[in-house]
Amino acid sequence: MINLGIKKRNNLAVLMFHGVVNESYVDRVFQETETYQISIIDFRKILKSCANKYKFIRLADVDKYISGEAEEPGVLITFDDGVASVCGEVLNVLKEFKASAVVFVTTDFIDQGIVPAIFQLEKELLTRIPTTLMVDTPKYTASYQFNNPKSIGDGLSKLWGDLFREHIPPLSLKMCDFMFDRVPWATTLSSFNVAWEPASWENLRVAVDSGILEIGAHGKSHKPWTWMTQNELDRELHESKVRLEAEFKVIVNSCAIPHGCQNELVIKTVGNSFKYTFSSQSGLVGKNTTMTNIPRYHIPSEHPNNLWSVIDYPLLGRILRKLNEVVSNNYSRLLDFFQRNMNGDKKSRN
Repeated sequence: MINLGIKKRNNLAVLMFHGVVNESYVDRVFQETETYQISIIDFRKILKSCANKYKFIRLADVDKYISGEAEEPGVLITFDDGVASVCGEVLNVLKEFKASAVVFVTTDFIDQGIVPAIFQLEKELLTRIPTTLMVDTPKYTASYQFNNPKSIGDGLSKLWGDLFREHIPPLSLKMCDFMFDRVPWATTLSSFNVAWEPASWENLRVAVDSGILEIGAHGKSHKPWTWMTQNELDRELHESKVRLEAEFKVIVNSCAIPHGCQNELVIKTVGNSFKYTFSSQSGLVGKNTTMTNIPRYHIPSEHPNNLWSVIDYPLLGRILRKLNEVVSNNYSRLLDFFQRNMNGDKKSRN
């Protein structure tokens, strides 16, 4: 048996999702789409694996892991934004495994009730290539050439990077801010990106009332909080908290930081409004964790096949993730080999 000298601890793993999809989703050519949506099959696979290893917990249980009082390893399921699939397919899987989840809701996203234009671009571009996309806003104007599916991934990555550099919130862009081959984007879409369809307030209320979902804040606008002044951030946090508490008739004491953008001002300000603040930084929750900076593992950036290694054996997980880039075809067999040895499995290996 291989002995890596790793001591099992009663830590907490917080898993961060956004939404699930049923379709094969062949048009997922943009890397950000690949890492922000997960198939319902993989979601169920992750929960099944967690159910065999960890205790599903709720928000109030986080305290025990930070204080060191927890008696068994735990996992907390979270979703950001509030997409419709959280109130559909996700609920069914959570029920199956007697689990719950925290949904961090962006209130403007639910109020507007439409998929942001930036999330519609990918499917739209696939129906139009080759084409030139122009972004035309009062603060930023630029053109991007798309000739094939691969160029869509590269071009959208550049677009998001440019918008962040110019401090333009990507979700704030409207269809009227885009042109294709110098023709304004028509109001009728060639195809609809259901993966980013927002949930309704009513569907979220039903899920919360069932006890399966808990509600947390994710801001009002989804604009990065590091871009805001103190007054702007205070207003953003206050308005989202008040709105959520009015909608769900509960005390909202948790939030997740949009885009993972944080600094000292953000951490201090958020801590004045919420008991729990969740980041986008990877790591386990334990005695060294603070309530104002709780790490989460971003799924599916952490693939279902190597999730166990990341949680149970962080160092080994990093090694295997790097190895996966080189020998992805043999990755699952390699994981099984290490897992059997670490668990002292004496079974024969053929």
